[in-house]
Amino acid sequence: MKTKLTILILTIGLTTLGFTPKDECSTQAQVMGFNGTKCACCHGWMIEINNKTFFADTIPGFNRNSPYAIQGTPQFDNQAYPMSVRVDYYLLETTCNNRIVVTCVQSIE
Repeated sequence: MKTKLTILILTIGLTTLGFTPKDECSTQAQVMGFNGTKCACCHGWMIEINNKTFFADTIPGFNRNSPYAIQGTPQFDNQAYPMSVRVDYYLLETTCNNRIVVTCVQSIE
């Protein structure tokens, strides 16, 4: 019984030891606006990262039907485009090499 308890405590300790909450997105970017053109590779939010334009279907906290980000989201209230932000994202594996999924977004003030 004592061995099982020790193993349980070690397991919990080791799995939580490496966890640190993330408080900041890692990549600087510019949200340029929303492109409503109905094409496979150029529809969605235009996001410029390292001088390359990517497109995302959604950005957490953004509303494509407004010239501003969603009202009531303090970090994005009344900010027009282009908007300087920090993002975390991953590249979608599609025929287009410019489609991303944004997983984190923060305003740069």
